[in-house]
Amino acid sequence: MSIPKGTEKVLRDCFCLLLLRVQVVRLAAAATTQGGRLHIATDVEEYARWCVQVMTPMLLAEQEDDDGTGEAAEWRDCNGPDGWLVERPQWRPLTKYERRGVEELNHRIFDLLYERT
Repeated sequence: MSIPKGTEKVLRDCFCLLLLRVQVVRLAAAATTQGGRLHIATDVEEYARWCVQVMTPMLLAEQEDDDGTGEAAEWRDCNGPDGWLVERPQWRPLTKYERRGVEELNHRIFDLLYERT
């Protein structure tokens, strides 16, 4: 299969947008106990902004799930004072891919952190 030149970025961007959606956050909330964390790390700023957009309405808001039981999907924003980024947590391993991106390619890593309430 041949992919036309220049479409790789478009395909990557579309795929990224599929990863974090309201339905995925609801599933994560259902599977996460109080105090559990949802940590998102990416080197794609547009994807980080998309994640903030998806998570914002989920913060401390009652969300009705698909079967109508009204289970709460509540998250607390653990990001910086501007609601944006946290520093890279010490417990998150620095991958070979990330090290190369930061050191050689000057990529910025965007860490977002939310806690289940």
